[in-house]
Amino acid sequence: MQYVSNDEKLIQLKDRIQQEKTAFEQAEQQRLENAMQQAAQDELRNQTQALEVEDLSITKDEFGDFKVEGSLKSVATQIISTVTVKYDILDKDGKVVRSESVKVFPNYMNPGDQGTFEKVHYELEKGDYSVEMTEMEWLVE
Repeated sequence: MQYVSNDEKLIQLKDRIQQEKTAFEQAEQQRLENAMQQAAQDELRNQTQALEVEDLSITKDEFGDFKVEGSLKSVATQIISTVTVKYDILDKDGKVVRSESVKVFPNYMNPGDQGTFEKVHYELEKGDYSVEMTEMEWLVE
């Protein structure tokens, strides 16, 4: 351009390069914004909805004791750890008989991993019981 400043082809090429540069910068900015939005969504899910309940039940064993057991699946995008499940044991009328908590094994869960828990209750009287999960707590690594 310094030697031939009025060459029409060079002027068109310079304009095209400038347009392509601007288009690339805008696309890059859009990719960055999308990545930041996705990261924020992932972080929110990791903090508030990192686990799905796969199974939760209470059964009576051959000794007359009641065992609460269940399984969870990690739907987080990061490793979570120290998962604690809180639950209520309800009688046949829906009245809370006991409120308990239990740790989930394994202690560290990668995305997509499944964790399990169980707790035996020896002190429950004979009867029909159901179990209801009330809360889950975890740490995001």
